[in-house]
Amino acid sequence: SDNRRVYWDQDRNNVDDISQAVYKTFVDFLQSRRKDFNFKSKKFGDLPTLLKGNYIPNGKMFRKSALLEVGGYRENTVEDWYINIQLARKFKLKYIDKPLFCYRWHSNNTIKNRAYMKKRAKNMKKFIASANPDKSYISRIKRLFHRIIRKLDITKRLYQSRHNG
Repeated sequence: SDNRRVYWDQDRNNVDDISQAVYKTFVDFLQSRRKDFNFKSKKFGDLPTLLKGNYIPNGKMFRKSALLEVGGYRENTVEDWYINIQLARKFKLKYIDKPLFCYRWHSNNTIKNRAYMKKRAKNMKKFIASANPDKSYISRIKRLFHRIIRKLDITKRLYQSRHNG
């Protein structure tokens, strides 16, 4: 296995040299996508900010009792946005500004299964539309859906280039 730390350049290509990195962490990337929002603000994880788009990093911890109180985890939704919204409806979320884990890429990562991720994205689109009937959110969800599909294509190409080259 290849145990090394990698970073992203401007186009989200992996780079080994930190001096070439634009994004040193996934949070750096997420923050760049939400310039309207400061991760260290007291509004981190508030429902209105989450309905505009998911920005909560994928490495998170919460109490099992909180998860059960919001109805558990639904596997047919896209990524963790659904559970983030459910938790934000009842609880205060907090951002910890430290790397707390490393992400391992392998041939069976869920994000690489395009059909599965498309299905999950459609389910999330329906959920957001029902949770927020404001038409402006529908167009945001459509853009999100297309971004997820592009992300899948980029991820697939990146994985193939790293393992077939």
